[in-house]
Amino acid sequence: MKIIIKLTAVMAALVLLSANSKAQQRLDSLLKERDTQYNQYNKFKSDLKERPWIKLVELGDKASALIETDNHILKQYLLQEISLNQELTVELEHLNQEVALLNKETQMQENMLAERHNFANTLLYIITGLSALLIIMFVLFIDRQTRFRSAKLELERLWADKDGSKMTRLQKDELSLLSDQVNNLAEENDQLKQELNQEQGQKSEAMESLKKEIRSRLQIEQEIKDLISQIKKT
Repeated sequence: MKIIIKLTAVMAALVLLSANSKAQQRLDSLLKERDTQYNQYNKFKSDLKERPWIKLVELGDKASALIETDNHILKQYLLQEISLNQELTVELEHLNQEVALLNKETQMQENMLAERHNFANTLLYIITGLSALLIIMFVLFIDRQTRFRSAKLELERLWADKDGSKMTRLQKDELSLLSDQVNNLAEENDQLKQELNQEQGQKSEAMESLKKEIRSRLQIEQEIKDLISQIKKT
């Protein structure tokens, strides 16, 4: 779009410059002709001793020719002024189009920046939530690990008593229950480890997306500053 506008303006300027050049040549020719006629008129007038009727007619013709040349010169000046005004009008339209285009691009960049800013804020909230969830899951993991170790130690103690002496039915039931608890806690610990790894991976991806968004935002801000600088220069 910018290139088309610039090419159009350049072509129009070249046409106007060409027209102005020809108009200037025409004006210079008229001025030169006017000087010649004026010198001839003054010479003829100063050399005129006697003023018979025919000489007066010839003097009047020269004066009329001089006036006509002056009219042509005034007309040429007017045409040149009109051409200059047209050139200025085209240049002004070109500048207005450039400013409108830059303003539109600036507005688009600002809208994109606002959207990216909102996205970055949302992503930051997500990362904060994931971090809080990760902390909670880590605390739960520590708690389960503690209970798992306690149950394992108790199971080992009862198992040692089993080999050393007879166990009552209640102790056997307690041993079986502890064994089931240890197995369940082991499965829960494995599942919790997997969830922690997944949460950590999601947090890493979110952080990477946030970094990319921040870099993109800084780039857009720099582009907006450059556009504003261009508008100020023009």
